[in-house]
Amino acid sequence: MNKASLKYNGVVVIQSLPDAEEQTGKELFDSIISRRCALTGKASYYYAPASRADFFKVLNEICANVVYDELFPIIHFEMHGSPKGLQMKNGEMVIWQDFQDHCRLINVQMKNQLLITLAACCGCHIWEMIDIKQPAPYWGYFGPREDILVTTLMEDFSDLYNLLLGNDDMDGALNQLKMNGTRGQYFFLSCKAIFEKFIERQFKNQPFDRKAAFHRLKGQTLANTPQLNRAQRRQQLKSSVKKLNRPAFIAQMKRTFLMLPDK
Repeated sequence: MNKASLKYNGVVVIQSLPDAEEQTGKELFDSIISRRCALTGKASYYYAPASRADFFKVLNEICANVVYDELFPIIHFEMHGSPKGLQMKNGEMVIWQDFQDHCRLINVQMKNQLLITLAACCGCHIWEMIDIKQPAPYWGYFGPREDILVTTLMEDFSDLYNLLLGNDDMDGALNQLKMNGTRGQYFFLSCKAIFEKFIERQFKNQPFDRKAAFHRLKGQTLANTPQLNRAQRRQQLKSSVKKLNRPAFIAQMKRTFLMLPDK
């Protein structure tokens, strides 16, 4: 990771925890994030949505700040989680796919600079909002692999934000979180690594079966070209499959996904 590659000018904390529980997101915000941001001239925002509806109002406000006020945030979620998504204070669930478009809008405005951190059990499952056919919803994320103790989360994310905001050291902060003690309970992944591992590497030496591609795609031709008859649609598809250059296609997909400039 190149620590100079990410630019941000603020940190957003979104907490949704029952009143009877320790308000760890508010503690983290008050004790470290807001204070550190004030010293370095960065913005800091704290939100405490109680329901799904409140959560999306918060995301809409953050998106507006990004689009109209040039906020480039790191976003930190502090709430209960599961492999399916995040749980609100009132018990309602927000699955990962529900807010992928909000994350994508922010990341597009930031030109693939959005870092998300999650103090939520199973937060690493946020990868499920990724659709490689669209621009990435974030540059990268950091979250627990599974269930994790509240005291552990508070200690580890305090270390992360102290290092990050105190020294402006992205590498050191993330490495500290990954290596804290011997726990190994966190998972960091960037969208670049996801694409290179699961798309480029998978298809690098795999021959392209044009016949199989034709049969896989022929059912989509009516929706894509309704003005053509069946024979015309099939002929057009055969011609397209024949001309398809898989390496070039994957390279273009990567440029779109990671918002890279055309060569």
